Amino acid sequence: MTVEQEKFINYYKEERNNFRDPEIFFDENVLSICPRKINKLNIIGDLFLVIIIPLIVCFLLIKIPFPFSMQLFLIGIALIWVIFTLNERINRIKLNNNIRIDSENGLLTITPIDYFRKNILKKDSLTFSYNSIKGIETKRRKFDKLNAGIRIIINSENGKINLIDIWTKSFGEKLSELISELTKKI
Repeated sequence: MTVEQEKFINYYKEERNNFRDPEIFFDENVLSICPRKINKLNIIGDLFLVIIIPLIVCFLLIKIPFPFSMQLFLIGIALIWVIFTLNERINRIKLNNNIRIDSENGLLTITPIDYFRKNILKKDSLTFSYNSIKGIETKRRKFDKLNAGIRIIINSENGKINLIDIWTKSFGEKLSELISELTKKI
């Protein structure tokens, strides 16, 4: 690892968004990127967020006699809520991975760390050799009204694979440059 890369890791260990951004560790030619783990309690909270609006709509439809058009409108709102919330939660779970970049063996490993994929679905880790990686891309991602970040994407022989979401834009850009530099060295 070069001096500039070590400075980057030390600087962003302190400057990252502690609540959202992953931690970075470097041990003997292996760079590890570890996001916050999604545990059982988070899955229960996500399930609660998905069903709260439909429950309120069902309660209103049972207690208050609305006209048919208003009933359809409320059911439509509940369905849109479920679809939108599930989509956001699924995207969040898909990118909850530990990433290991082994510069000695030339491997990039993506390991799921969330409870759902690891323990329930029994998903295995994906391993890519540096030769199979065509490039690293960044895509600006708007997480909410105030927070814009970066999604790091790998172009490989198998297509594009979303690697990780970074909430701090400058951290995400520098991290993608670091990953790109490390994966080009074989």
